[in-house]
Amino acid sequence: MKRKEKEAYWSTKIDEYQKSGLALSEWCETAEVAVHNMKYWLRKQSPVNHTAHQETQLIFCLPVHYTNLTLLRVFLML
Repeated sequence: MKRKEKEAYWSTKIDEYQKSGLALSEWCETAEVAVHNMKYWLRKQSPVNHTAHQETQLIFCLPVHYTNLTLLRVFLML
């Protein structure tokens, strides 16, 4: 199965699950779907997951060692 086909397949399964009103484990048992696969695709196709990737910014943190406490006080006041 190609990627788009998999996405369409799992999108359909997710819709079926959400409309069923059953607990995830119950639905997976009746639909003969592995719970871990369903959880993976629920996370993968979550709208929160898509926006999180777009809004993520890279932040660098570097350790800094101060030997002069006056300089440190001035830096923290800025």
